[in-house]
Amino acid sequence: MCHDQARPRLCLALPGLNNLPYSPRALSTRPLVPFLQQAFDVTVVFRRVLSTDGLEGLRCLEIEPGRHPMPVEPQHALSYFQPRGPEAMRYVDITLPAFSGRYAVRFDVIIEREWAWLGALGDAFQAHGVPAILHTVSEFRGEQVRRLNMRRPWRVVSAWRDERRRLRGLGEAAAVVTESVQSARVLSAKVAGLSPHPVPLGVDRDLFHPLDRRDCRARLGWDDEDVVVLYVGSLNR
Repeated sequence: MCHDQARPRLCLALPGLNNLPYSPRALSTRPLVPFLQQAFDVTVVFRRVLSTDGLEGLRCLEIEPGRHPMPVEPQHALSYFQPRGPEAMRYVDITLPAFSGRYAVRFDVIIEREWAWLGALGDAFQAHGVPAILHTVSEFRGEQVRRLNMRRPWRVVSAWRDERRRLRGLGEAAAVVTESVQSARVLSAKVAGLSPHPVPLGVDRDLFHPLDRRDCRARLGWDDEDVVVLYVGSLNR
């Protein structure tokens, strides 16, 4: 690592994302960059950039530039890259180590955001002495692995390998950041000695703040007696 830079060189990595302007993960990542740029020299890394919309003024890298797109990519129908089987082995065991070997000298720290093989890129960079911070937003699928159809054993092996690599990556990361205290507790129970740092998602209080209940109902055409059921969650899961 290089320590004589004016600001640490940060790689904000999304190795499981093909950037598209409407991707929820891209939309939640781009607002982080201006805040990180106050203290770091930031480069955002995607698996592929299928659209440059929203990336104006950002320094970006692609892990697989120019690679033939998956069948659905020309229609911009898939932003998440979740490899399985031989494709996962190629990407995790060959592509990511090659990328880290090429760019390790350009970064002082890695933040790897949640994806199917969380920790794979961090492992690859830490092999070159670059510390990695893993940002996890969802729980692991330990129970799901045991419920898989045994008539397709390759899926069981792939899921088991996926889970083991993710847990190993968490245990070896320089730090683990979660978006809730509950997630931190779950991961602490799965990985001995792990102490995740819960950092809730930021909220713009100028945009999100309490308003008068009756006024809001009137503007939405709801009566005071109406029962309204609201769903708050991720529509892409």
